[in-house]
Amino acid sequence: MKDEQKSVSLVSAVCELNPVGGGDSVKLSAKLNMVILNPDEKVKEVDENDEVVENYYRVKGAEVLEEARKLSNRSKFKEAQ
Repeated sequence: MKDEQKSVSLVSAVCELNPVGGGDSVKLSAKLNMVILNPDEKVKEVDENDEVVENYYRVKGAEVLEEARKLSNRSKFKEAQ
């Protein structure tokens, strides 16, 4: 089985929330994927690279700060915390 055949999308969901009194609507989406592994198949272990991990957390931190800034600009201070 090829690698792209091992990943199966089980569920995809979209939810749009519209405030009763007006205001910005919020649209959320999520997917549930499953990776199928054969118990007899050899899976190559991946070594963790410290530089990659550091950059991952740096980018994630920047994304969180950007989202907080956007919420703050829309005067949604509680959500920004």
